Amino acid sequence: MIYILGDSFSYGLNFFFDNNKNRKKLLYSYHLAKKLNSEVKNLSVPGASNWRTARIIMNLPLTENDVVIIGWTETTRFEVPFKKSSTSHEEFIMTTEDLIDIEHNDIGKNDNFRMGTFIEDNGNFLTRRIHPALLGRLDTIKNLKFRNFVENYYLDFYEANWHDDMFSVIFAAIYYKLKNSKCKFRMFNTFSSPVKHDNDLYNIPEYMFGYKNTILNVLRPKNKNDLSYYSTSEHEKIAELIYDNLNRSENNDFQ
Repeated sequence: MIYILGDSFSYGLNFFFDNNKNRKKLLYSYHLAKKLNSEVKNLSVPGASNWRTARIIMNLPLTENDVVIIGWTETTRFEVPFKKSSTSHEEFIMTTEDLIDIEHNDIGKNDNFRMGTFIEDNGNFLTRRIHPALLGRLDTIKNLKFRNFVENYYLDFYEANWHDDMFSVIFAAIYYKLKNSKCKFRMFNTFSSPVKHDNDLYNIPEYMFGYKNTILNVLRPKNKNDLSYYSTSEHEKIAELIYDNLNRSENNDFQ
């Protein structure tokens, strides 16, 4: 199995906004699965944090036959647990599986649904994604308590250095889990590098393009300031880059 963990770039949010029913077949996850002749589970969600990525990976039953691809996002994102009793009837609670298969139902057409503010049902608990972009869309958040929490956190209690330190903790935990499982894995920075300081921890061969570079810089070397979503051709290129990188590995089972 190939597991993809990332944010809206890996989810293909631009294709969702385009109402493209073939969104999943346009993504690098799909193209990589075809190249490796394997099943793929794209667990990416819009607004996802590295915290969510770590939590999910820690609970995956990984074996040496699996491949894990991580698209790191900015450290300013995190997640919080949320009680069902604290939700309102106007809010959308969605399982990860429902979100992955959103093209097969009409939920995206509902005026109350907001891709940026849905509540994720993780089976045993609910989570809310917290990211700076929510500040610009507070009026779309139906839950006043959550709205106040987001506003107060980023305006009064935000501490960037703490988030940077926590990324090191997250990174170390994920790296240990992946190495211990003996699975194959690769990671890259989606649109920004979460690494703010030099640290030998990040100097690993599985970190594609280096921990300070981003895949957007690789795809658009002449226009590094373009942070728009990956195009269809860029998704194909990303799959090619990951596949080639995996095949350069000494212990390669895909030849």
